[in-house]
Amino acid sequence: MCVSVYSYCLFDGSVYMNPARDFDGDGVVSIAELEASDIHDKNSTQRYMAISAFVLMLVITVVFCTPIIPVERVTVLSGLISSMYFALSSLVGFYMGCTVWASKK
Repeated sequence: MCVSVYSYCLFDGSVYMNPARDFDGDGVVSIAELEASDIHDKNSTQRYMAISAFVLMLVITVVFCTPIIPVERVTVLSGLISSMYFALSSLVGFYMGCTVWASKK
């Protein structure tokens, strides 16, 4: 018997504490439903991470183009800024590349 909203009964009677969806509505979450839920959660997390990195690059670019931060400070931090842009764009590019590759498989 499941004890809370956030626990789910597996087909063998054990309780799984990760929230998963019961796709077929039988009241029991099967292993296939757990795997589908885990894959969906992983894909959602990766998508949010890539979107956040892209938005961060846009926000930082806008902030650096306004007179809020002096030009001298931007010049001093140019090495760090370029490394950050490279890391964030690599994350976004890797996500997009893996998504295209996975959709063609």
